[in-house]
Amino acid sequence: MDTALPGDRAGTVRIATATVRSASYRLAVSVILVILASAVDVFNILDRRNTAILQGGSAIRYLVLLVPFGAAVWIRAARPTFLIRRPGLGDVLLFAMWAYGIAGTMFGSAFLRTASTARPVFLPMTVGLLFLLAVDRPTDRETSRIFQAIAIVSSLYVLLNFLVNVGLLPGLAEYRQYRNASFAFVCTALSCAIVARRYLRFIAIAGMVVGIFATYPSATSALMLGSTVLTLFITRPGATAARSTVVGVALVAGGALAVANLDAGVEITSQYFDRVQKANANNGRLDLWSQGLAKFAESPVWGQAWTGEVVAVRERDKRALPYHNDFILFLAEGGLVAFGLLLTWVVWLEVTLLRRYRGYVQFERRNEAMLTRVILVTLNGFFTAMGFNPVLPGLTRSIAVFGLAGMALSLAPPTPIRRDEPLERAAASV
Repeated sequence: MDTALPGDRAGTVRIATATVRSASYRLAVSVILVILASAVDVFNILDRRNTAILQGGSAIRYLVLLVPFGAAVWIRAARPTFLIRRPGLGDVLLFAMWAYGIAGTMFGSAFLRTASTARPVFLPMTVGLLFLLAVDRPTDRETSRIFQAIAIVSSLYVLLNFLVNVGLLPGLAEYRQYRNASFAFVCTALSCAIVARRYLRFIAIAGMVVGIFATYPSATSALMLGSTVLTLFITRPGATAARSTVVGVALVAGGALAVANLDAGVEITSQYFDRVQKANANNGRLDLWSQGLAKFAESPVWGQAWTGEVVAVRERDKRALPYHNDFILFLAEGGLVAFGLLLTWVVWLEVTLLRRYRGYVQFERRNEAMLTRVILVTLNGFFTAMGFNPVLPGLTRSIAVFGLAGMALSLAPPTPIRRDEPLERAAASV
């Protein structure tokens, strides 16, 4: 039986028994199972559009959504109720993004015969909204188990990535590259070892990361490792809100400077590709980005309202590819409306999770603090990759982003632990 904990804004508390699990915990487990599927999916069947298995039947991969939706049905069947957790600003922003995107996508499919739609972006958004059904918060023990499960799954991803990249699984040689955007799970594994102070595990994982980077020196992965260092830096015990503000302002200023001096940035990355003897992807990315920005210029406010094709044709080989930048994707297909919703949601989520993390540290709620810190690292890794790779168009990656966000927000708000409260499970605020 767990120690009594504050359960919601009203100060109610709950306990976990051997047979009763909180709804938040069940949903969190369902998201982790999807991440596990992504980790072992070395053929990239779930996130790649053009594999032979999926030609003419790409809808098969959407069956993975049955995992979190099945958990939601199980939760409501066990405890029938119309109550939901009180939506916050982030939930409202997420719903607005979903409603705008799914309406345009359905219209494009039904009336414009759009082939490459944004379904992989918007269907997974519902996973984040499913956490509104969790009217009870995870207990301290459940939070610890969620953290441990994330650590195990992300470590498995690192191991498989390493085995594939160094050629120890010869049959998977053509998948040597694995996936740039999913490198966020490598950042997760590293941060889990650091946060839990498992230093031998950290050394083992760090060694495999060196092997991964040596065999495939991705610039995006290097930037994601940088975001991991910065996130761990601003969430060090004792770190103040001022540290987060200074780092945030510096990143915004650096991003603006990079955009204003794009030619210099391209030259630096070109030199990087030459030094690591890796194919220069600058021209291809710039081609795709310019097409997306041109589409945005045609309709700055609404874009294509998500009704059009979400790919561009690369000039070099006439291949239809994603824009390789999710922010440009939102500008091109959804205009300033979609881009504004996405950016506001990201900023709100960052600020909210940082505030919650500092509260957990203040009130010595170790498990919530550890889990929130690791989720921040993972999300920031994905947000970094979104500027250079198609993250959200990958189904399981999109589920991971919105599912982890919902998981973090489902934790009890940071309040002092009151051990003198009666041991009972109570419904959360609605």
